[in-house]
Amino acid sequence: MKKIVALTSLVALGIGLAACDSKSEQASENAAVATEESIDSQADSAVDAGKISDDQADAIKDQADQNADAAKENASSAADATSSTSGQ
Repeated sequence: MKKIVALTSLVALGIGLAACDSKSEQASENAAVATEESIDSQADSAVDAGKISDDQADAIKDQADQNADAAKENASSAADATSSTSGQ
């Protein structure tokens, strides 16, 4: 029974560690989200000031979202490559 509990705990720990983002991956993803939020806010401010239309703001926000998604994917891919080459 003790072996089963120990093995189950070990498997759960391994799954938990595998699911965690590395610190650098998380930092990169946070930076991408912060940049996207900043651009969204600037686009909204420009609309409020009458400098751009709602359609233009939507296009800017869509591009910011795509860029953030790509940056997060790149961070994830880089972390995966690093962990596979370091044997983690």
